[in-house]
Amino acid sequence: MGQTASIESQPYEFKFKDSILKGITVIDSESGKPSSHRFTGLPFAQSTSGDHRFLKARPLPEDFDYSGDYTNYKAQCPQGRPIVDGHDMYAYPADPTEDVTYLNIWVPADDSLKPEGGWPVLVFIHGGWLQFGTPDGPDCRTLHGSENLKNKYILVSVGYRLNIFGFLSGKEVLEECGSVNQGFWDQRLGLEWVYDNIAKFGGNSEKITVGGLSAGSYSTFLQLAYEVYHPQERQIIKQVFCISNCVVTRQKTVQESQSQFDELCKTLGVDEGLSGKEKLARLREFSAEKLVAANYQMSQYYFRGISDNDFISHDLFPDIHSGKYGELLAKKGTRLIFTEVANEAAMYAHIHTPEDLETLTLRLENYYPPPLVEKILKAYPKISEGSSAEEKKEHIKDVYGRASADFQVYASIRTFLDRIVKGGFPVDKVHRYRTEYLNSIYENSPFKRHGVTHSFDMPLWWYAKQDGLSQEECLLVEKWIEPVQKILSFSSEVEGLKSPATYYLLDKDGKISFEKDKLWDWGLEVGKVVAV
Repeated sequence: MGQTASIESQPYEFKFKDSILKGITVIDSESGKPSSHRFTGLPFAQSTSGDHRFLKARPLPEDFDYSGDYTNYKAQCPQGRPIVDGHDMYAYPADPTEDVTYLNIWVPADDSLKPEGGWPVLVFIHGGWLQFGTPDGPDCRTLHGSENLKNKYILVSVGYRLNIFGFLSGKEVLEECGSVNQGFWDQRLGLEWVYDNIAKFGGNSEKITVGGLSAGSYSTFLQLAYEVYHPQERQIIKQVFCISNCVVTRQKTVQESQSQFDELCKTLGVDEGLSGKEKLARLREFSAEKLVAANYQMSQYYFRGISDNDFISHDLFPDIHSGKYGELLAKKGTRLIFTEVANEAAMYAHIHTPEDLETLTLRLENYYPPPLVEKILKAYPKISEGSSAEEKKEHIKDVYGRASADFQVYASIRTFLDRIVKGGFPVDKVHRYRTEYLNSIYENSPFKRHGVTHSFDMPLWWYAKQDGLSQEECLLVEKWIEPVQKILSFSSEVEGLKSPATYYLLDKDGKISFEKDKLWDWGLEVGKVVAV
């Protein structure tokens, strides 16, 4: 939020190692005081384009000179736009770059509020189905500028490769590149850079929360799981902030993703008789725009995380459902924040909407292995005989939205929390929030009639006063997000839950209350569909 509004600022130079970073100091528009020091586009990896396309990102050398201008947002990863309500919104970004392994950093300007040991840190991973998006979305200028919100933290947003560039899989990729899930490896390298360097910006590397929205929450979940199954690696993540996503369904294997790789090659006319190395060399010859355009011609156009037993352990999902993951997570001691909104399904239903059962199945197979899709579809009512063509179309749309929302958010969060708590994870380390209040920023949104749908709570978590929250709303938001701000600041004041089947609710009238989760039993029942 917040990048469309103008920002009052002044130049700011900062010495990092032996380099001079040119950023800006953001000035709060109401108080006129400095709000935060901002650096945009700070690299954390070497080039991932050209001959390094599809390869795991490489760290920068120790003597890398970071000196440069970090005052403006950088170019986006090559991508199109989602198809909304059947309308092709394809638009290739202006001047994109495959070299998106960079960070945006906001440091609170008021050092008088800095805790002993340095600022806590939130590393935020942007959403967009892993296909679209940019790390330029978060904006801490009002959070940092508000005198009513005392708990400040450094915010770091991470750029990572998307779609084909970050998540192309198949035996050819694994054999030549040694890994798949390159977008997740990008995130991991960025996280390690923050851990190694954030103290130089005044941060505390032992107080790092990782969070994200939607695909960013999905990424956060898997970044945490990576540390759990790789105890020999640095244990960076102390808390997670999962906004509208959780994972309890196994991901496709490299073998199950092979048909997508083959379809890409066929779409681009790459000879199937070539060796794997030759196929990848040929794919590197195409322009980024050509690859993205081919992506939109494919039936399998979502490039997702792959269960490779490297970044994503094959044991993860069986361990979640058996309770063993709860035991492992308890040993790590991570604090968990999960959020959801009133109508997650509406947004999902309108993006790349299928119009028949065959396409519905194919859309869901973009997310899940085919055997799981068959089980998922059995969980929803079939279309009544004698229904009209329009009724069939609406039924398919409804099932698509509900299935996506249930297995990305509702059933997955409830099933996950139930399993880990039964496995020994302490429930008092769990925090849950549900938003039903429609803020005024979405007053003119075509989705307004659906209430609070997927991502509509983001102006609240970022306290997006500069984007149109009213004065009355700001008072409400300050009260709503205060406990989360305290958790992100590693305060011990906020107590966790006594039961995972409860949450804090911001209802449609703006009332905040602590409630029993009315969807708990239903979520567990639906979650049985994907139990491993």
